[in-house]
Amino acid sequence: MIPKGALIGVHNVTLKLNGSTTEAEYLAALESKLIPVFSKVFECEVHVLKYLRGTSENKIGLLFVFKDSATRDKFYSSEGVLNEAGKAAWAKVEPIEAELRKLGTRSGFYIDWAVQ
Repeated sequence: MIPKGALIGVHNVTLKLNGSTTEAEYLAALESKLIPVFSKVFECEVHVLKYLRGTSENKIGLLFVFKDSATRDKFYSSEGVLNEAGKAAWAKVEPIEAELRKLGTRSGFYIDWAVQ
C-alpha cells in the first residue's frame, strides 16, 4: 500500500532503441543497473510499468514513489529541474545513464501526484 502523503511520479516513456537492442535488453539494464542507484541517491522507489490498455501503446511507464513531496523537493525545483542536491545525486547516476544511451534513449513526460 502507498501511504497518504506519498508523492507519486508517473512517467510515460517512449524508447528509441539503438541497433539490435531489444526492449527486453534495455529494460533489463534499466532495472538491474540504473534503478537501484537512482532509487538510493534520490531516496525513492522506482518501478517499471508495462502497458496494458489506454492511450500509451508502445510506451513504458516508470513509477516513482517518494515518501512525500518534501523528499522529492530536496532534489528538484518547483519547475521539475534538478537543484544543487539533485545535480550531486545525478552525478552518481550519469555514468550508468551514459551506458544505457548505448542501448537506446528515453523521452516522454511525467505527472506528479500526492496521495490523499
